[in-house]
Amino acid sequence: EADTEGAPVTVAPVTAKQPWPDSMSAQVQAVRSLLSASSSAASPGALARSFSGRKANQIRDILETLVVLGQARRVEGGYVS
Repeated sequence: EADTEGAPVTVAPVTAKQPWPDSMSAQVQAVRSLLSASSSAASPGALARSFSGRKANQIRDILETLVVLGQARRVEGGYVS
């Protein structure tokens, strides 16, 4: 694509929301996987937007569990793995 001046325009890909897993273990794995793939600190809200129907407080609980297990850390701006 090009803008009116003929320069290329970058279009961000549309990312579909992932379905929320049914089991707790699968939920933890899904959140941990997204956190690991993130190139910077991720907030519970940002991670929740990756799943259909999830609220940030549900994701926060999982992130705090990962912190207790030593699989994530709280940092300024959110969480990292």
